[in-house]
Amino acid sequence: MSKIVRVVAKHPETLRDASGRLVGAEPFEVDLRDAFWRRLWGWKDIVAAPATNAATPAVKTASTAATPTEGKA
Repeated sequence: MSKIVRVVAKHPETLRDASGRLVGAEPFEVDLRDAFWRRLWGWKDIVAAPATNAATPAVKTASTAATPTEGKA
């Protein structure tokens, strides 16, 4: 069973995901089974996002997988 939680960063100007990208101020989803996000949750660096209405557009999902560098073969 996954434990997906919709969260926001307490300090979006400095908080980065596991691959080093800034997460920003928008709500995003994390899986609390991942040790990285579980640690940030415990430290209160990320908190549950406030509930929104159904008309809200899709939410971006944070991933701890590294993205391949463009231009390298």
